[in-house]
Amino acid sequence: NSKFTTEQMESLRFILLTDNRRNLLEEYQQLILGDQADGGIMMFNTSFSYEVMGSWEVCKKHLLKKSPSQKLDILIAFTHNIKEWDDWMHDNEGGMDALVKGLAAAWRNLIKKNDDSALGWDMEYTKPAVMDLLNQFKKKIDSMDSC
Repeated sequence: NSKFTTEQMESLRFILLTDNRRNLLEEYQQLILGDQADGGIMMFNTSFSYEVMGSWEVCKKHLLKKSPSQKLDILIAFTHNIKEWDDWMHDNEGGMDALVKGLAAAWRNLIKKNDDSALGWDMEYTKPAVMDLLNQFKKKIDSMDSC
């Protein structure tokens, strides 16, 4: 039985999953991983970066004409999955800066142009967790070999 300190417990972040968020996480995992989504053993190479770029193009289309809370759910799902399956960050032929800059702009515009109630996230858990997700993603991007 491990004991956790108060400090350790306070460092945990939770994104509360609505049915829509859960479904989108699965949908974007399928989109990004393609045929490998349901596989037990996955293999990634440079071509995976092209699949990630293609999935960003699909994501951008999904964001059109959506409410702020729907956009939030889509961006959470997309960002989580490309952060989780990050081989594209280390094995690509360049050109990933379009994805990185586009995704950063989408997040920035969404957060700056909408208040918390329009985004539909709870302030206690989801907002801090999403901000932490974005920080973690930025650290990974900053450590990339090249874009």
